[in-house]
Amino acid sequence: GDDRRAPGVVTFGQPLVDLSMRVTGETLRALGITREQEGGCIGIAPDAMAQLKRDLLAASGGVLPDDEGGFAMCAGGSAANVAKALALLGTRAAFYGQLGRDEEGAYFAAALRKKGVRVLAPERASDLPTGNCLCLVSSSAASEEDGDGGGRTERTMRTCHGASADISSKDWNPRTLDNGGAGRYTHMHAEGYLVAANPELFAQLLETARSDTSPATTTSMDLASFDLVRAKRDTFKKALVSGGVSVLFCNEEEAKAFAEEEAEEAEISAQEGDAYANVGPQVSHCLRVLRRYAETVVVSLGAQGCVALSREGREFDLVARAAAPKIPVLDTTGAGDFFTAGFLHARLSGRTLQESCADACIAGAAACLQVGTDINSETLHAFIQQTRSM
Repeated sequence: GDDRRAPGVVTFGQPLVDLSMRVTGETLRALGITREQEGGCIGIAPDAMAQLKRDLLAASGGVLPDDEGGFAMCAGGSAANVAKALALLGTRAAFYGQLGRDEEGAYFAAALRKKGVRVLAPERASDLPTGNCLCLVSSSAASEEDGDGGGRTERTMRTCHGASADISSKDWNPRTLDNGGAGRYTHMHAEGYLVAANPELFAQLLETARSDTSPATTTSMDLASFDLVRAKRDTFKKALVSGGVSVLFCNEEEAKAFAEEEAEEAEISAQEGDAYANVGPQVSHCLRVLRRYAETVVVSLGAQGCVALSREGREFDLVARAAAPKIPVLDTTGAGDFFTAGFLHARLSGRTLQESCADACIAGAAACLQVGTDINSETLHAFIQQTRSM
C-alpha cells in the first residue's frame, strides 16, 4: 500500500544517551555515594557529569569494569523508546528533540535511524552537550552484606539534561509534521518529562493539533513517573485542562499521585459501574478523576494488565480491561514505553479499544523478555503472534 497514507507518529522528548555500568559498593563509596543514597535518581550539571565520568575511571583503576570495556551505551529517553517501539511494530515514526553537536549526539541520531526512526530537531542548534543518563548498577547493599552476590540490584542514576533541555516553544515549526511531502505525521506523542519541563512547547503542539483538520492530528502524553507527578501535578493539570489531549497514559502509581486530592464526578452509567467494580476502588477513583482530562485514558497495571476509558462524544461509554501475558520478567526497562507504542500502533491502525489494550499489554511484556530496550523485530513479532493466538 501507499506508505504515505499510513498514520505517522512524531514523539517529543528529552533525548538522553544512557550509559550503564556495573560497579561495586566500594566504587560507589569512592564516588561519595553512601549506602543510603544508592538507588536514587538525581539531576546534575554538565561539568559535574564530566567530572563524574573522570572519577569513575579513577575509581576503577583506569579500567572500566564492563563487558564492553567501558560503558554500555544506548539511545534512551522515554519518547525515543516509544518511537523505536512504534517503528518495530510497523508504524512510521519520528523523534523530535534537541541533541548536542558532539559524538554522543551523532551516536543517538544514528542509533534511532538504525531502528527506522526519523530524527527531527529544531533549526536552532544547541551549544550544550547531548543529555546523558548515567546508570550505575550495583548489587544492593543488603545482598552484599548477606553475601548474596546474585541478589537484588540497585540502579543509581545521575542525569544531565544538557542540550535536551535547551529547547523552547519558539523552536517549534508546525510544518515539521508535513515531513517534506513524504507522508504527513498525524499523531504527536509527548513524554511527561518534556511536558513538565516545557509546558509552553507542549501548549504549542496542542495548538498545532487543533488547527490541523485535514487530516486530523491526534495527540497523546504520559505522566512519566510518580515522583514527577507529585512535584509537577499543577503543571500537568494545567497542560491537560486546556483540552486537546486525545490519549493520556499512566501507570497505577502515577494515576494515584495525580488523583490524590481530587473528588470524582458522581454520575456514571450502569455499564461503567460494572467496569469500575472490576478494577477495585482505588483505580476506579483514579479513572473517574482522569476522565476529565483526556478523550481516552489508559492506565497500565503491571502484571494485572491495563484498563482504559474512552469518551465518545460527551460520555465515557467505552471501558476496556486487558490481562498481561504471563512471562518470565528479565528487565522492566522500557516496558511502559513499549506498552504506549503497542496501544498507539493498534488504535491508529483502527483497532478497537479492547484490542488496543490487549496489544499494549503484549508489547509491554515483550520489552521485559531481555535486558535493555533493544529487542529485535523478529523476536517482537513472533512473541505478538504467539501471544495473540493463545
